[in-house]
Amino acid sequence: MSNTHENNTVLSSLIYKVIESFCVKGLGFVIGIVLARLLVPEDFGQIALITVFINLGNTFAQSGLSTALVQNKTADHKDYSTVFYISLSVAVFSVLLLWITAPLIGTCYRNDAIVLPLRVYSFSLLFSACTSVQQAKIQREMKFRQNMFVTLLAVILSGALGILTALFGWGIWALILYYFSNTILSCFLMFPVAKWRPRLEFSASRAKELFSYGWKMLFSGILCSLYYDIRTLAVGKLFSEKELGYYSRGEQLPQILTQTLDTAVNSVMFPVLSKKQEQEEAFRKTLQTMLLLSASLVFPALFGLAIIADPLIPLLLTEKWIPCIPVLQLLCFGYASFPFMSCGLVAIKAGGYSGLYMRLEEIRRIMMLTILIGSLLWFHSVEAVAWGAVLSSWIDAAIVTAAVKKQFHCGLAEQFRELWKPLLACLAMGIAVWGTGFFLNEIIQASLLLLVVQIVVGIAVYMTLVALLSKPLLRWIRKIFEHK
Repeated sequence: MSNTHENNTVLSSLIYKVIESFCVKGLGFVIGIVLARLLVPEDFGQIALITVFINLGNTFAQSGLSTALVQNKTADHKDYSTVFYISLSVAVFSVLLLWITAPLIGTCYRNDAIVLPLRVYSFSLLFSACTSVQQAKIQREMKFRQNMFVTLLAVILSGALGILTALFGWGIWALILYYFSNTILSCFLMFPVAKWRPRLEFSASRAKELFSYGWKMLFSGILCSLYYDIRTLAVGKLFSEKELGYYSRGEQLPQILTQTLDTAVNSVMFPVLSKKQEQEEAFRKTLQTMLLLSASLVFPALFGLAIIADPLIPLLLTEKWIPCIPVLQLLCFGYASFPFMSCGLVAIKAGGYSGLYMRLEEIRRIMMLTILIGSLLWFHSVEAVAWGAVLSSWIDAAIVTAAVKKQFHCGLAEQFRELWKPLLACLAMGIAVWGTGFFLNEIIQASLLLLVVQIVVGIAVYMTLVALLSKPLLRWIRKIFEHK
């Protein structure tokens, strides 16, 4: 395969992956809005708690072996079958464990109503074990275009089922069916794409070889799962289901915006950085461009969301979700640190420093847990958990930035060389959006129309200032379109 053809294949695959990420997140966001209007905060609090244990079971079931399949250059059908049987066995064990411990979990969280939904939802782990192997094969063969259509179809069908059952008043079971059916549909729809079936073959030696790499990914996956879910566990334990529902819903919007926009940048820049890991100066410049591009997308999206949250949430989710607004606004500023952390970690991975990556994971998670415990002991409120998340996020970013400076000699001063420009544009955008709402509130009575006007004004002000201030960003965007 020629270099030109290979580059085109990689670029095409990345574009399809970015489109899939935006479309799936967008559809999930719309479905979530509809379900939030039909269901009550307690339902979302219960499903948030249940999902923590399902996610942890999925992490154990996959054991990092699916990632090892992608990394292994000589993986064959026997490797796929071997990983499938290991993952399925761990999934069966996880299902049994969740069935046994479900009453204890219900007692621990003073809610026996989650016992049966947790037990039923646990069966999704069996399908996820199969899906992880299929995804590994799809990744190896770069079938991102076909995977995009499968993923979108699964989201549409499962979302329709969730909304239909919510209309009939099924409560939390509507959410269970939505997530569970998505897992089942993804599993079966991927068979014709992956073109793989498990065979009755197993290799202990290959399993050992794959696990020598996979255990690191398992360890990192467990830490990552605990990082994202431990606040949910803490809020669910110490506060009511309704307050947990408010917290999870307040976190969802900034999380979707951040992960979607940042993933789009990182998935393109990671291979670029990997190719330049031996070219120190080129590597630093690419890292700075990557941070500028990521921040220029994430900052205005989060700051804009925080400013318009007051009229947006009642309009989208109805007034019953108004208590989640303070949490949402706080977490918007917490997630604004994500470009620093994410770009730094991508650079460390692209540079091949896996040992440093694992050490950073351990330090960051210990720090986050310490702040969480302190915020709960001293303040004991959901808002305190959100404030702790903000503090934790920025300390997290500072730790990663310090590691990047030591490893690549690219400190905060170098990173801020161009970054102050989108920050200034965000500040001007925020003033313009707030001023538009303040002065036109009496003139435009329709809240939806006023919101649209504020969004249009914010985008216009931000894009104008970025065009005037940040020429490197404009050059980079132009290069992307010219290359495609």
